[in-house]
Amino acid sequence: RFGRGWWLRWRSRRAQHSGADPVRREAGRWLRRLAERESTGSGTAAALAVVRRDLERLRYGPRATWPNPQTVFRQARVTLRRASNPPRPESRRR
Repeated sequence: RFGRGWWLRWRSRRAQHSGADPVRREAGRWLRRLAERESTGSGTAAALAVVRRDLERLRYGPRATWPNPQTVFRQARVTLRRASNPPRPESRRR
């Protein structure tokens, strides 16, 4: 009678009414990824700190103080990618 589809619809409707904000949820995901990267010690601390500050403002701060979420998520993606892929030495081609 009550299958998986019913449960997912019920949960989806419940989340909409409980004030679940997709921007805050996405910021939480990026903060989790950032914490994993920081725990491994890779990446530049200054760049990670700037991204962390903006993500925390999106996750916990009032909406009026938010920077542009798309810009922050893009910067987080670029920063984490650079932290996980250290620069390669340039090869000289002749």
